[in-house]
Amino acid sequence: MAEPIPSRTITVGRRTLHVVTYTDRRPSSQQTQPTEWMFQAEVERLLFSQEEIGQTGALYRLLNRAGAGGRSIALRRSSVSQGLLSDAEFDALRALVHTGFRLFTLVPLDAVQAAVAVFGPTEASEGLLTALGLPRPAEWDAVDEDESEDEDGSGDPNDGSGSGGSGSSGSGGNGSGGNDSTSSSRNEDDSYPPTEEESDPPDVGYVPGAGQLTLETTELLQTQLSAFVRWRVSTVNRHRKGKAVVACTAAEDRRSILHFFAWLRRVKGVTSPTFNLFAHQQMGAVVQSFAEEKALACKYSRIAKLLAALVSASRFTHAMLQAKTPGVAVSTAFVDQIVALHTQALSEAREQRKFDAAHPPKAWLDWEACQRARLRAEKAIAARGDDAPAPERLSLVRDCCLLKVLTALPPDRVGVYRTLKLGGSLKARGNGAYQIDLSERGAHKTSAIFGPSRTTVTPAVAERIHALVTFDALQEGEFLFHAATRTTPLEKSAWTRYVQAVFKRYAGVAFSPKDCRASFVTFLKDGEHGDETLRAAAVAMRHSSAMADSAAYDKHGSDRIVAAAVTVADAFASRFV
Repeated sequence: MAEPIPSRTITVGRRTLHVVTYTDRRPSSQQTQPTEWMFQAEVERLLFSQEEIGQTGALYRLLNRAGAGGRSIALRRSSVSQGLLSDAEFDALRALVHTGFRLFTLVPLDAVQAAVAVFGPTEASEGLLTALGLPRPAEWDAVDEDESEDEDGSGDPNDGSGSGGSGSSGSGGNGSGGNDSTSSSRNEDDSYPPTEEESDPPDVGYVPGAGQLTLETTELLQTQLSAFVRWRVSTVNRHRKGKAVVACTAAEDRRSILHFFAWLRRVKGVTSPTFNLFAHQQMGAVVQSFAEEKALACKYSRIAKLLAALVSASRFTHAMLQAKTPGVAVSTAFVDQIVALHTQALSEAREQRKFDAAHPPKAWLDWEACQRARLRAEKAIAARGDDAPAPERLSLVRDCCLLKVLTALPPDRVGVYRTLKLGGSLKARGNGAYQIDLSERGAHKTSAIFGPSRTTVTPAVAERIHALVTFDALQEGEFLFHAATRTTPLEKSAWTRYVQAVFKRYAGVAFSPKDCRASFVTFLKDGEHGDETLRAAAVAMRHSSAMADSAAYDKHGSDRIVAAAVTVADAFASRFV
């Protein structure tokens, strides 16, 4: 009879998972007391909505992303002779999962917690933490909604997010689970995700003078969203004023509109919101309430981006109404009110940005500290050499590559590095050389402004990229910094968390991608670098000179400007003693 082994069960949704108490007896382990573990296959099936018994490697890669690679232990019958557990313990553990299993993998509970934090908030991940009695990761709420500046938190005046409403963004995204629909990192009220349907764009139904907010079906909203995206991205469109935007901008607009509709459902009780609502006479007041509530928790730069999407949505609604009644002028009052709110939010955002320098980031690294973080990572991989287990070595190789790319090149837009794809935006040129190729139309949000570009990376950076490509056995079509699915890049919030975790590991500070860019600009301005270098850096980073001059990207600018006057005043005052 199998020797009893301490275990408990938890229920998440309709799934039952086991938590067992086991002492890691591997020679390399420093564990002397039993701790709690979970079966890797059970956690993987829960997070990635798998039905089949077995493992795909998704959780293995997620653990590596979380810095918990190498913590798991694979147990088979031969593990008994190795002294890792007894025959009775093996049989008892195997019986919990499946009596036919010949091998199973245990993951320590703290590693599961770390992986879930990187995975991001979903119904499954939040349910798992609740069932285990573990706290919600602080980073789920701490990631600034304005963090993924490429998409575009930097507030670049050239990004198209002016009053025309051509660009809006947020840091919504998902963890490294590789399932775009199930691993999204959403706010509490961001839970209205209709499926995209590519049907013909319809006319937007509207009853002029209607006294009540119109409620439509979810299917209509899906169709309207499809029409809206095509209206935004089509090269020419007789119903649209202004040029087309790239697909990522339209996708961000779509996400922001859904965020607003989810808020409508939660706060106003609108159960089936559609674009029809934008033409309602009360919509200006409703959008104002939305902005006022957001101001309690968000910067105005974030609010301005949300409102920019609503400006686009209202203009789309007006265009469709006008197309439906070509001989009758449709009032633009509802559009004008939302445009006015957006303009005011932009103005307030500029004021907030001016005073950012008065409140430097709590977690800040200058460019020299960023370089020291990279050196620590390189020393770590050199010290471990070829002796490290494959998962640990892969994690080290990836960390070194990431820090090299971020600190040995002018840090490009966040989305560029996040979506480097072998054979796509990252092209091998033979003999270990690589080129970042952004020559395709729409390759990046600012491609219309800066035009196509091909940047050959330095040999030192190429060496680290090649090491990761080789060790991770990446093929064309796979992403350099991929999610659990190798053909899927990390989502925005997961990318931010990953970069922060790497800097935290080697510098003690959770440094974000956007702040890395700001650190480089500050380094250029504080050093003896001429205007030509600064202009070249602005182009390399795809930022306007106005943004490079702003307080957000020049942490010591005010000190530098007034330094001479302060010195003169002090020298003169010192004469009177």
